[in-house]
Amino acid sequence: MTAMVKFAAAWQALAAMLASILGSLNLPRLLRLAQRGERATATIIQPSCDNHSSASYTFTVGSTSYSGSSVMWMVDCRSLHPGDSIVVYYDKIEPGTNRAAEPRAGIINELIPIALACLIFPPAIIGLLSVQYRRIKAKWLN
Repeated sequence: MTAMVKFAAAWQALAAMLASILGSLNLPRLLRLAQRGERATATIIQPSCDNHSSASYTFTVGSTSYSGSSVMWMVDCRSLHPGDSIVVYYDKIEPGTNRAAEPRAGIINELIPIALACLIFPPAIIGLLSVQYRRIKAKWLN
């Protein structure tokens, strides 16, 4: 097997592992919200603009109140005040799963960094391991 084929196989294996690990963090929740999400009007409880421009909110489904906290990237966080209304998306089977941004856009925003990580980190890891292997091999041969 040539060095280039070994490199490509190692890159593919590392990228697959990295994608499965990173993809399991937020994508399942976003996919559930995209498939069976409903819109609701929520009331801002407390903006936390210094905490990643997030805010906590509450909303009602049927006769049950739910709360959540989400990054407010679709509006200027500093313009939010307690009592303001925003749109949230919740899982109609499990309303405790919710977010204040459209879930399909969140899927794209999640896939881009995963793809970049799969492109950048595997070759860097392979390069570092290759350098270490050469150092150890040279040490044992001398």
